[in-house]
Amino acid sequence: MYSNRRDDLTSIHNLSTEEKLLLFQKNIELRTKESLQQQMDQFRDNEIKKIREDERRKCQVELQSLRKELETLYKSKHETLNEKEMRIGDRFKVELENEKRELYAQRQAFLDELKAMKLRETENQRNLELRERSLTLEADRVKRLDDDIRKR
Repeated sequence: MYSNRRDDLTSIHNLSTEEKLLLFQKNIELRTKESLQQQMDQFRDNEIKKIREDERRKCQVELQSLRKELETLYKSKHETLNEKEMRIGDRFKVELENEKRELYAQRQAFLDELKAMKLRETENQRNLELRERSLTLEADRVKRLDDDIRKR
């Protein structure tokens, strides 16, 4: 590299002023072009970074918006399900109370019927005892009459 430069310098001394100016101008144009290219590359890179950052922000905003929307939807559905659960629970309690009342009423009706049957049984037993007693008395009376008739 250094040897090339030295050769360039030696060759520059041999050139005319006009040629030196042209060479200098080419050198400046080349450096300007390289500088401009670097600036363009840097500008393009910066713009790409800005675009990416803007897109990232937009995505974050959209994601946050969707998250809020989903949270709202979740809360709404959660409240709806809680209300439905409460209604079902209330209905279950009412049905359970109704069943308890019906079972109690059936039990009471059964007990009343059982009591009535026991009363009828007791009454029938008493009537049977009275009949047996009256039959015994009647048999005794018939026997006495029969004995009286035989004695006569």
